[in-house]
Amino acid sequence: MGKGDHQDVTGAPTNSGSSPESEMHREVQRLRRRLERERAARVEAENIGERATSDLYASLRELRELHDQQDEAIRRLRDLDHAKDAFLSTVSHELRTPLTSIIAYLEMIEDGDIVAGPGMTEAVDVMSRNAHRLRQLVEELLTFSELEHQQETMVVCPVDLVEVAGQVQRSLMPLAIRRRMSVSVEAPDGVPPWVDGDAALLERVVLNLVNNAVKFTPDGGSVCVRVTHDRTHVVLEVIDTGIGIPADEQDRVFARFFRSSRSVAEEIQGTGLGLALVATAVERHHGTVWLASTEGEGTTVTVRLPVGTLRSSDPQGTRGTRGRVDATASRRGTAAGSAAS
Repeated sequence: MGKGDHQDVTGAPTNSGSSPESEMHREVQRLRRRLERERAARVEAENIGERATSDLYASLRELRELHDQQDEAIRRLRDLDHAKDAFLSTVSHELRTPLTSIIAYLEMIEDGDIVAGPGMTEAVDVMSRNAHRLRQLVEELLTFSELEHQQETMVVCPVDLVEVAGQVQRSLMPLAIRRRMSVSVEAPDGVPPWVDGDAALLERVVLNLVNNAVKFTPDGGSVCVRVTHDRTHVVLEVIDTGIGIPADEQDRVFARFFRSSRSVAEEIQGTGLGLALVATAVERHHGTVWLASTEGEGTTVTVRLPVGTLRSSDPQGTRGTRGRVDATASRRGTAAGSAAS
């Protein structure tokens, strides 16, 4: 062995000639690698922390949104619950009032207080009007329920809105005469007469709108049904000089069970389903409906329906795409007749 070599305990030679600079260099390299590993671990920890913080904030935002949605759902449920309570109270009143009148007259006839003659004629007339009122209420409730659950059969055929408006006008004429009101229909020449739809359901739409206009217009006022068109749509407007609707309530008039504060204050009869039924029926016919009103001056309700593509000679009662043909249409066909009472 050379002079600078030594043997370890195994007898193998070792090099003891490493300089202090080399040892220091190796130590620096070890420290550098250690610092790099620690830096990488710190960066990774920071990234994990940022991702965790971001995920936490996202979860908190989602929870807040869910909480807000739950609060809104609860509010709507409470509003609906209040509306249903008001609806049940209103319907109970609407049923009880005509029934009370009918029963009272029947008891008077039974007791002999009313005998044949003018008194009997008046009693029969009152009972008949109240019976028609009950039938109209029941039909409205059934029709709305069927529309809400899409059970209403759409029997599609060409429908002349001008003719429908005329039929509704004639059915309400006795009431208009009693109240000294003007109920008119305007239809400029050249109006495309046809829309494709369910005749009885569209008649119910026009009847509800005109009946509402008459109901909320004071004696001596006027109601006008105007039918016009553009290239693609037939437009039906019902314009009245009635009590109007407060501005802050107009966005709710097509909601089910809604009754304006004016109608409640003036004790005007109604279930709050008439305009809701109109909106649902118009939507089923791919149309739109909106309202403009000035309190104390009057209201205009506008319905816009696509111009029909069926020929007027096509068979009535073409089956729609939404179900079977049943007896519903024939039951609803009595709507205009019952409104006159």
